[in-house]
Amino acid sequence: MYTHLGASGAIYGLLGLYLYIFINRKDLMDRNNGQIVITILIIGIIMTFVHSNINILAHLFGLLSGAALAPIFLIGVKPNYMQRSSYTEPNEPVFNPNRWQKSARNKQMLKKGLWIGLAVLIIAGILSRLF
Repeated sequence: MYTHLGASGAIYGLLGLYLYIFINRKDLMDRNNGQIVITILIIGIIMTFVHSNINILAHLFGLLSGAALAPIFLIGVKPNYMQRSSYTEPNEPVFNPNRWQKSARNKQMLKKGLWIGLAVLIIAGILSRLF
Protein backbone atom coordinates (compact mmCIF):
# COMPACT_ATOMS: atom_id res chain seq x y z
CA MET A 1 0.00 0.00 0.00
CA TYR A 2 1.51 3.34 -1.09
CA THR A 3 0.05 6.53 0.32
CA HIS A 4 0.61 10.12 -0.73
CA LEU A 5 0.38 12.84 1.88
CA GLY A 6 1.33 16.50 1.81
CA ALA A 7 1.67 19.36 -0.62
CA SER A 8 5.30 18.91 -1.57
CA GLY A 9 4.37 17.82 -5.09
CA ALA A 10 2.57 21.14 -5.59
CA ILE A 11 5.56 23.03 -4.23
CA TYR A 12 7.79 21.21 -6.69
CA GLY A 13 5.28 22.15 -9.39
CA LEU A 14 5.89 25.80 -8.54
CA LEU A 15 9.63 25.17 -8.60
CA GLY A 16 9.19 23.60 -12.04
CA LEU A 17 7.42 26.76 -13.20
CA TYR A 18 10.30 28.86 -11.87
CA LEU A 19 12.78 26.54 -13.57
CA TYR A 20 10.98 27.07 -16.87
CA ILE A 21 11.08 30.84 -16.35
CA PHE A 22 14.78 30.69 -15.48
CA ILE A 23 15.62 28.70 -18.62
CA ASN A 24 13.21 30.04 -21.25
CA ARG A 25 11.81 33.39 -20.05
CA LYS A 26 14.80 35.21 -18.62
CA ASP A 27 12.97 38.51 -19.08
CA LEU A 28 10.59 37.61 -16.24
CA MET A 29 13.23 36.86 -13.59
CA ASP A 30 16.45 38.62 -12.76
CA ARG A 31 19.71 36.76 -12.28
CA ASN A 32 19.79 36.94 -8.46
CA ASN A 33 16.31 35.48 -8.04
CA GLY A 34 17.12 32.81 -10.60
CA GLN A 35 20.19 31.75 -8.64
CA ILE A 36 18.13 31.53 -5.44
CA VAL A 37 15.45 29.39 -7.11
CA ILE A 38 18.02 27.05 -8.68
CA THR A 39 19.84 26.71 -5.34
CA ILE A 40 16.61 25.84 -3.53
CA LEU A 41 15.69 23.40 -6.29
CA ILE A 42 19.07 21.62 -6.18
CA ILE A 43 18.96 21.33 -2.36
CA GLY A 44 15.37 20.07 -2.55
CA ILE A 45 16.18 17.41 -5.16
CA ILE A 46 19.18 16.22 -3.15
CA MET A 47 17.13 16.05 0.04
CA THR A 48 14.40 14.12 -1.82
CA PHE A 49 16.81 11.29 -2.53
CA VAL A 50 18.74 11.45 0.77
CA HIS A 51 15.83 11.22 3.23
CA SER A 52 13.69 8.12 3.56
CA ASN A 53 9.88 8.15 3.52
CA ILE A 54 9.73 10.92 0.92
CA ASN A 55 7.56 10.38 -2.12
CA ILE A 56 10.15 10.71 -4.86
CA LEU A 57 7.59 10.32 -7.64
CA ALA A 58 5.43 13.15 -6.29
CA HIS A 59 8.44 15.49 -6.21
CA LEU A 60 9.70 14.54 -9.66
CA PHE A 61 6.32 14.59 -11.37
CA GLY A 62 5.43 17.84 -9.60
CA LEU A 63 8.61 19.37 -11.00
CA LEU A 64 7.97 18.01 -14.49
CA SER A 65 4.30 19.02 -14.55
CA GLY A 66 5.10 22.54 -13.34
CA ALA A 67 7.68 22.94 -16.11
CA ALA A 68 5.30 21.42 -18.67
CA LEU A 69 2.35 23.66 -17.72
CA ALA A 70 4.43 26.84 -17.41
CA PRO A 71 4.06 27.88 -21.08
CA ILE A 72 0.28 27.73 -20.72
CA PHE A 73 0.30 29.88 -17.57
CA LEU A 74 2.72 32.38 -19.07
CA ILE A 75 0.80 33.14 -22.27
CA GLY A 76 0.79 36.91 -22.74
CA VAL A 77 2.82 37.64 -19.61
CA LYS A 78 5.08 40.67 -19.99
CA PRO A 79 7.60 41.96 -17.47
CA ASN A 80 6.58 45.05 -15.50
CA TYR A 81 9.73 46.98 -16.28
CA MET A 82 9.39 46.81 -20.08
CA GLN A 83 7.62 49.61 -21.89
CA ARG A 84 8.02 50.68 -25.47
CA SER A 85 8.26 54.31 -26.32
CA SER A 86 9.19 56.26 -29.42
CA TYR A 87 12.55 57.51 -28.13
CA THR A 88 14.08 54.22 -26.88
CA GLU A 89 15.35 51.05 -28.46
CA PRO A 90 12.69 48.33 -28.86
CA ASN A 91 14.26 45.95 -26.31
CA GLU A 92 15.65 48.50 -23.88
CA PRO A 93 14.08 48.43 -20.40
CA VAL A 94 12.47 51.70 -19.32
CA PHE A 95 11.24 52.75 -15.91
CA ASN A 96 7.51 53.45 -15.92
CA PRO A 97 6.35 55.39 -12.84
CA ASN A 98 2.68 54.82 -13.75
CA ARG A 99 2.91 51.02 -13.97
CA TRP A 100 0.73 50.49 -10.88
CA GLN A 101 -2.22 52.61 -12.00
CA LYS A 102 -3.72 49.80 -14.05
CA SER A 103 -3.42 47.49 -11.05
CA ALA A 104 -5.25 50.01 -8.84
CA ARG A 105 -8.10 50.19 -11.35
CA ASN A 106 -8.32 46.39 -11.39
CA LYS A 107 -8.54 46.33 -7.59
CA GLN A 108 -11.37 48.87 -7.66
CA MET A 109 -13.24 46.81 -10.25
CA LEU A 110 -12.68 43.66 -8.18
CA LYS A 111 -14.08 45.36 -5.07
CA LYS A 112 -17.11 46.55 -7.01
CA GLY A 113 -17.65 43.07 -8.43
CA LEU A 114 -17.41 41.49 -4.98
CA TRP A 115 -19.98 43.93 -3.57
CA ILE A 116 -22.34 43.24 -6.49
CA GLY A 117 -21.86 39.50 -6.00
CA LEU A 118 -22.60 39.83 -2.29
CA ALA A 119 -25.72 41.84 -3.05
CA VAL A 120 -26.92 39.20 -5.52
CA LEU A 121 -26.37 36.46 -2.93
CA ILE A 122 -28.28 38.41 -0.28
CA ILE A 123 -31.18 39.07 -2.65
CA ALA A 124 -31.20 35.41 -3.71
CA GLY A 125 -31.23 34.34 -0.06
CA ILE A 126 -34.13 36.68 0.74
CA LEU A 127 -36.09 35.51 -2.30
CA SER A 128 -35.49 31.85 -1.45
CA ARG A 129 -36.96 32.37 2.04
CA LEU A 130 -40.01 34.16 0.62
CA PHE A 131 -40.85 31.46 -1.90
